[in-house]
Amino acid sequence: MEKCNLLNFLLVSTDHGYKFKPETDDAILDEINKSSDTLIVIDGLDEAEITGDFSKHPHGMSLYEKEKAYHILMNLLNCRLLPNAKKLIASRPNAFLKFNPECKPVFMLQVLGLSKESQNLLCKQYSKTEEQQKHVQDELEKQPNVSALLFIPIFARLIIPYFVDHLESNKPVLSISDVFLNQLKQWQKNPKFHTDLKHLKQLTKLALDGIEHRQFSFPCRDFVKHGIEMKSIEPFMCAHAKHQHGMLVLDGEKTFFFIHATWQEFLAALHLMVFASYEEFSSKIQQIFQQSSWEVVVRFLFGFCHQKVQEKLNTLFPDTQEINRKEKLVKAQARMLLPKLSELPSDIPSTAAKAYDDIIESFTQISEFESREKDSTLSNICSWANEAKDDDLTKAVANSLPNPLLLSGDFLPHQVMSFCHVLSAAEESHKLNVGDLWNQSTFTGPGLHTLLSTIQQSKHQIPKLHLEGVDLSVDFEIILELLPGITELSLDTCGLTISMVENLVGVITQHNTHLSYLDLSFNNLNGVGKYLAKSIHLMQVVELVQCNLQEDDFNAIAEATARRDTNMSLLNLGDNVMSKKALDSFAPGVHKLDGMGLNECSVTGDGLDNCALKSASGKNQ
Repeated sequence: MEKCNLLNFLLVSTDHGYKFKPETDDAILDEINKSSDTLIVIDGLDEAEITGDFSKHPHGMSLYEKEKAYHILMNLLNCRLLPNAKKLIASRPNAFLKFNPECKPVFMLQVLGLSKESQNLLCKQYSKTEEQQKHVQDELEKQPNVSALLFIPIFARLIIPYFVDHLESNKPVLSISDVFLNQLKQWQKNPKFHTDLKHLKQLTKLALDGIEHRQFSFPCRDFVKHGIEMKSIEPFMCAHAKHQHGMLVLDGEKTFFFIHATWQEFLAALHLMVFASYEEFSSKIQQIFQQSSWEVVVRFLFGFCHQKVQEKLNTLFPDTQEINRKEKLVKAQARMLLPKLSELPSDIPSTAAKAYDDIIESFTQISEFESREKDSTLSNICSWANEAKDDDLTKAVANSLPNPLLLSGDFLPHQVMSFCHVLSAAEESHKLNVGDLWNQSTFTGPGLHTLLSTIQQSKHQIPKLHLEGVDLSVDFEIILELLPGITELSLDTCGLTISMVENLVGVITQHNTHLSYLDLSFNNLNGVGKYLAKSIHLMQVVELVQCNLQEDDFNAIAEATARRDTNMSLLNLGDNVMSKKALDSFAPGVHKLDGMGLNECSVTGDGLDNCALKSASGKNQ
């Protein structure tokens, strides 16, 4: 795209009859700039045909000057342009990883796809009877490697109909690549479409060239250039016809798009593995592994390395170009990346159980730790091994995992499934620190259950488990079983109940656990004090922020801090309404603490003075 002004940039993907004129453009931009009601939606940032070094600090520009699309986009994101406007950016998350920190979104919301209820509704939609629906759901449960993919809408729309059509034959779904290959076979058999596989080579080449040059829309001349018959693209692509003077010109200029970006990526991978010469394949493979824009293509390549998937490919395309040699090259690239796994973090800079001074000192390291981009190497390599189902590759990945290993951030079901596939092949016992103090882990759907079940049934351990916003109704019993091996436990915003905490305390007191850090913040635990008082003196750090604690809870916890045998060094009761009387109850034991958090507790000055006077001879508050 040539240099343009901001208004032209904002309208470039829309059909409109507006004629750009400098004086009118400036007047419109002035109004937009003043307004706080403007919403700018940028959909598909990962597919944008914009070139530039996104990691560099972008130079500024004025509201009215013409610039390249890259500079306009970056100045919108860092709010130098249209600071009052709201910007909504839809993209795969990797598109933001290399952005300059100034241009990264302030708030990111992950769209988690189809819930279990939505998946069941989709099963119902495709099934003819309730009995068939139940049968399909049961069969999906038997293949957790496949059902973990159902939260992604495009996969669910392909997998569920396949299960409905093949209930009697019991044909398993082998991988994501197999899912798309099965749909390709269905289209080939369907007389409604003109899917002649002899034309597919040209279409896969178009898909590959598009990804290589960041092109996701194709005018008719591109099909002529690649020698593609228009009728052969019918199931794969959709057309967009431009408007002119308010009328739809059906015979006018059309632009074509693949029905989903993942289909373009599948066809690109198909071209590389099936149609490309070995020379072409080997010349591109290193670039493909190095650039994040090829991530899905690479995953499809590993799916094509699955022996049973290769049998299907050879049946569909008898003239495949040296698949076995390409397979070896793909796996060799994966093995070359295995040393990168040793660079993955194993823990946070400072553990919670250290003295208060060490914890405060670690705050200077938090910004550096949190700014580290989430490393996708582990997720990618595990997904490759899971797609290929190659025992040697899986063992090589498992034996390259650092020990201990930190798993922090958000985890999707298929990511956890792939990781557990690798972990199950590990020859030695691994320690997994799940989450950290400032970045608890969040699991979607059955992800947490998959991980905990894998640990439960193996020799592996979870010394540190920091969770946030996870439904524990199914997995709490497994956590209790694993508790004797856990040293740090966070269950923030996990919907805990009093009975769950009572059971937790029971395990702590009965099994001589090594738990030194406990965080139950952001759970409604009114009445929990009498249970916690039985065990919190055994721990060094306890956090109960915004737990709706009442006076009886404070009294019980205060008694525990005053015990002679208490190990507690830090107690955080922030964001719980506390009376002066409740605060006074901590006076006998507060001198034993290195720190006590009372942020947003509505404590009066007199109350703090009283507490400070009674502990004046104690440690630093």
